[in-house]
Amino acid sequence: MDIVIGGVSAYGYEQIRVWARSLVASGFAGRKVLLAFHLEPDVVRQLEADGIEVLPARAAGPARVNVYMQRFWEIGLLLGQQRYRYALTTDVRDVAFQADPVAWLEAHLGDHDLVVSTEGVPFADQAWNRTNLADAFGPGALDLLRHDPIINVGVFGGRAEAVRAAAVETYLLALMAADRAKVADQAAFNLLLKWGCFPRVRRTDDRDAFAAQLHVKLERGQPPMLQDGLVCNAAGEPFAIVHQY
Repeated sequence: MDIVIGGVSAYGYEQIRVWARSLVASGFAGRKVLLAFHLEPDVVRQLEADGIEVLPARAAGPARVNVYMQRFWEIGLLLGQQRYRYALTTDVRDVAFQADPVAWLEAHLGDHDLVVSTEGVPFADQAWNRTNLADAFGPGALDLLRHDPIINVGVFGGRAEAVRAAAVETYLLALMAADRAKVADQAAFNLLLKWGCFPRVRRTDDRDAFAAQLHVKLERGQPPMLQDGLVCNAAGEPFAIVHQY
């Protein structure tokens, strides 16, 4: 069995609707799980009617850790409950599925364990990520990653065991920075990738059709390429996942 997991707190249905309905429409046949740290009952009912399995998150971590980081602990717990083949975790509010993401994994993961995607710029060239990394882990971390492309933690997947390990390690490292930075999950994820803590990682960019990361492009006035209403790569292939639309 395969699984796609998102995590939210205090969202209304309209903030989740695109994620939920596009995932169902993509043809993905596995478990479609939303970890709910807090959702109103009527929102849960609407999501379940769409075909999404809503699970209450236990949020057992320290009070200072927000949902962005806490979700990775919950994902680790969930993936440890039974055996899965492939797992993907994504942000929710700004993610849309254009195709079955597991079909992409089946065709392109090969002998890799994880697939991640770049935002298209190095840390040195993006103010928020540069400042967040230095706040969370100090100037030495920024020096280490300054010229490396930013890998987005909001979308990654692969073999379920590797996704579980990556989620838990990201949570534990981010926890170390929780008193210094409100959000440290992306900084932690990039450090772990840099140090080789996740074996056999496939890093994708705009040449691939796995995930489009649009924040930096839109920030710089560079609209994505559209064909028939779908966000596509340079070869005209629709991305399986569109993030930060």
